Amino acid sequence: MRIHSYLTASLHDAAREAREFEGLGFDGVMTGEAAHDPFLPLLLAAEHTSRLRLMTGIAVAFARNPMLLAMQAHVSRTFKPRLWLAGDATFYTGGRTTVDGVEKADLQRNTRLGLTLAVPIKRRSALKASWSRGVVTRVGGDFQTLALGYQVLWF
Repeated sequence: MRIHSYLTASLHDAAREAREFEGLGFDGVMTGEAAHDPFLPLLLAAEHTSRLRLMTGIAVAFARNPMLLAMQAHVSRTFKPRLWLAGDATFYTGGRTTVDGVEKADLQRNTRLGLTLAVPIKRRSALKASWSRGVVTRVGGDFQTLALGYQVLWF
């Protein structure tokens, strides 16, 4: 049996509280998305403990800055108006799950590469073709995509 507790809402006390839980023999601490970002107290706990499991009770990905969970880079070259080519790279991590005290091996730490080409077909429209594939995939990210889209310039 593992024993976990919640850290309080105070960032000022997170490090001290995590050390106390570790000293009392707790197995881990968690935070929720209530008064602040759930990752900040865990960062402080990680700096001041050595064996505690650090968890979020819930962390809503859409409500936060994506730089905390993923990174993207794009390099593009415009050949003439509306004719361009872009190379894309994406890295994302997260998704480790614990159910009934059993940690699943589902941490995602994936890297993807892709290309996008836009070709003008009329004065105010273009066709856009894109492709991407997983380069380094751990769980759930090993797939390729190919898309063709119609783009309209509104203004």
